[in-house]
Amino acid sequence: MGSLTIILWGGIFWGSAVFAAESTANLDKALRSGKKVINFSGKESDNVKIRKGVTVIGTNPEKAVINGDVIMEDGSTLQNVTVNGNIIPITIEKGASATLINVSIRGGSDAGIYAPKGGGTLTVKNSRIAKNRKGIFILTGKSVILTGNTISGNREEGADFHSAIGGSISGNVFSDNGEGGMEMIINGSTLTISGNTFANNKASGLALQSYSGGKLTGNISVEKNVFTGNGNYGMDCKNPQGSGNGAHFRASATAVGNILKLNKLGPISPRCFFANQAEIPKEDIATEEVETEESLEMDITEEIQEENITEEMSQNVEEMREEDESLLEENVEDVQESLHVVYKSFLSRSPISFLFPFSWRETFDGFLSNVRW
Repeated sequence: MGSLTIILWGGIFWGSAVFAAESTANLDKALRSGKKVINFSGKESDNVKIRKGVTVIGTNPEKAVINGDVIMEDGSTLQNVTVNGNIIPITIEKGASATLINVSIRGGSDAGIYAPKGGGTLTVKNSRIAKNRKGIFILTGKSVILTGNTISGNREEGADFHSAIGGSISGNVFSDNGEGGMEMIINGSTLTISGNTFANNKASGLALQSYSGGKLTGNISVEKNVFTGNGNYGMDCKNPQGSGNGAHFRASATAVGNILKLNKLGPISPRCFFANQAEIPKEDIATEEVETEESLEMDITEEIQEENITEEMSQNVEEMREEDESLLEENVEDVQESLHVVYKSFLSRSPISFLFPFSWRETFDGFLSNVRW
């Protein structure tokens, strides 16, 4: 509950009113209140937008649940929450930096987490990303920090990173995904992939790709990971456009101290040419090159993928805009009603209410009824 007190001339108290305060169970409404930190417990059934610099902290992922899609603006944080999405459970706005901590993300008919082309840093820690089409889908130019997450049971890749990605991917589990555990385009990327487990994915655990055009090389370090039980190779390298003959990989990637076992087609594909190839144990390189479905497929171009996913984002944004307008009207009515309560309480309880002629009261009451905010 909250209260409002009226003090008039000389510090004399003349009246007060008590009214219900906003509940943190209504996350959508709380996000529109202007608060920078919101403690959330309950279930939210609408799509929501976490605005710039706002932090939402749930009680825990079992008790704080969003049944809808979330858009995150620059500097926003989501923690201790479950997001049961519809299309894209988590969308990072273009160029924004955002943080996810201990979040369960599932149910997306598209990507579980999506970031369009642009800068900013996406940080995801100790979270679970499952049962989406793709687990994580990041387009060109983003920095990522992924630590201690489980990305499993997605229908396609656990993670799909396009070119010019920077940052680190450490201590995660990529398992039981319908295609590869993780795919990335090495062109222009600077990324450390360390201490992860890639297990039981239908295709390869990790697939590095090189495309012609733009900056052809990157700086990729693959170190101290475990690759086991994957349906193709532990690590694969792909040139979907037939470019480079392995030269791009040799100039871009190193592999050190990885454990590779029980991968169906072998440990590392002979298509891979690492900068430190001579240091990699011979038994870690498959002896026969096998054309896999993932090495033959021509990936849909980045522009087409972004166009499709942006259309879905636009639908979500339009729905949120309409909800904003509707809620604004409701908020105006709530404020008017609260002012009426305070005003009438003051007149009824104040010892000098007789000083206010009825015509004054009627005029002020009419003003409250017509005020616009």
